[in-house]
Amino acid sequence: MSRTLAIVVAIVLAGLLLAGCGDSERLTYERDLTKVGRDVERALDALPQDDTRTIGPGELSKLASQLREAADQLDDLDPPKGVGDAQRRLGHGLRGVATGFDDLASNLRAATDDQARSELFIEFQADEHVDAAFEDILAAQAAYSAKGYRVFETKAPVATARPKAKAKAKTAAATA
Repeated sequence: MSRTLAIVVAIVLAGLLLAGCGDSERLTYERDLTKVGRDVERALDALPQDDTRTIGPGELSKLASQLREAADQLDDLDPPKGVGDAQRRLGHGLRGVATGFDDLASNLRAATDDQARSELFIEFQADEHVDAAFEDILAAQAAYSAKGYRVFETKAPVATARPKAKAKAKTAAATA
């Protein structure tokens, strides 16, 4: 009887150790994901919060680099089961927005007057590629949220500039 009890205790202990490892991996991933999210939040803080200030080409290029770096950091993470697609989609979205910011910066450098620069910002707001990138980010955030993860919060210009993407992300979260 004591041999059976020893086997049962060993099995229970092994199960607890395995469960603990999974929790530890999730906690490590959440910590690393939160760091990436904070880096993205800090980068997005460079965006003007209202129309009293604009952002220049140098700031946009720096922001694009920061978003790419965050996407690279995501690539280095080993996602727990169930969030790999969200991680890939978030990285893809961050890179897409970075490309949009780089394109805008390049076009702003070539613009000859304030009217041309204003039109470039308007075009950026309607850019389908940038919209798709924001949709990826919002959908990834919704997928993470459905699994109990918080990545980062977008600031007003980012969140309100893409109402179509925001609605699609809510739909994706509801169906996830």
